[in-house]
Amino acid sequence: MSEHGDVEALSAYVDGEAPEWGDHVAGCAQCAATVEALRAVSDAVGAPVEPADPALRELALGAALTPPEPAPATPQAMAAWLQDALKLDRPANNLRVERARPVPWSEKGQEQSPLMQPARWTFSFGGPNRVIQIEYWQGNRSASVRTTENGFVATLTNLHKGVGMPVAWVLLIDTLAGSLIFLTLSGVVLWWTTNRRKRVGIAIFGASVALTVGLALWPTTQ
Repeated sequence: MSEHGDVEALSAYVDGEAPEWGDHVAGCAQCAATVEALRAVSDAVGAPVEPADPALRELALGAALTPPEPAPATPQAMAAWLQDALKLDRPANNLRVERARPVPWSEKGQEQSPLMQPARWTFSFGGPNRVIQIEYWQGNRSASVRTTENGFVATLTNLHKGVGMPVAWVLLIDTLAGSLIFLTLSGVVLWWTTNRRKRVGIAIFGASVALTVGLALWPTTQ
């Protein structure tokens, strides 16, 4: 064979279906390079897939929970069962219920009762550093679980927002924030009414505001 083989013919040779190309490939550098490339692709495609990490597999399997039979009839009962099933120390800190309603695509005026979307219960467990969110459609045979592990900055942010914290903590940080705002505004008013050097104060206040805004926007400009 004096002519170079095309990709289809050389691919058949690599697969062992066209042995007549052996002598030509042995004496043709161009076809030999094509065969090597085809073998590399074949080896890459046929390489065995490594089994998944057992820890990741357990995490994936843990992404769904199967409620008992019969399933808890109320959101409060489901929250208690979830706390026990997940072996959590604290009860749910947030519970949201969306009542059952007709599906949007049900036809109006039809004689039979419209199709109903079941109620959806959403639960939130954990604290500022770890949040577990669970979604359950009433009547379903499983509940989806999503766990979020927060870093240092996210944990501090949740502490400031009161995410995953008890009501007493939320009231405390809201009270402190309100007190700081009141003291700041009242201090500015007192200074403005009692101090004669208002230009210096305005300059300092403007510089502090500009510095605060700059620090707040600094991460977004990188």
